[in-house]
Amino acid sequence: MDAELGLGDIDDALWRGLEQLAPFGMDNRQPLFAARGVKLAGPPQVWKEKHARFAVMQGRRTLMMKGWSMAPLVAEFHGGDTVDVAFEVERDWMGGWGLTVKAIRNA
Repeated sequence: MDAELGLGDIDDALWRGLEQLAPFGMDNRQPLFAARGVKLAGPPQVWKEKHARFAVMQGRRTLMMKGWSMAPLVAEFHGGDTVDVAFEVERDWMGGWGLTVKAIRNA
């Protein structure tokens, strides 16, 4: 983990700063962030049969995170659970930013 962030810290300004560090690859790995003690805003959802989507909230902020090949983990979590999540901020399909879960556990 490179830094712990609150959900309120994840915004366009963070994304612009990360874009200045790119391109990421073997000699310049993508930063890994953690958000601790966030709540699942609802039950995780299986997405396209093998992936997962997690709605996480902290205070008044709710963000969606995707987890590639994490569908088997969906059954371990329920809406309202408090979790710690490790994630990367990446470019999404629309040219903005998205959040990709790398690890998630009950807090």
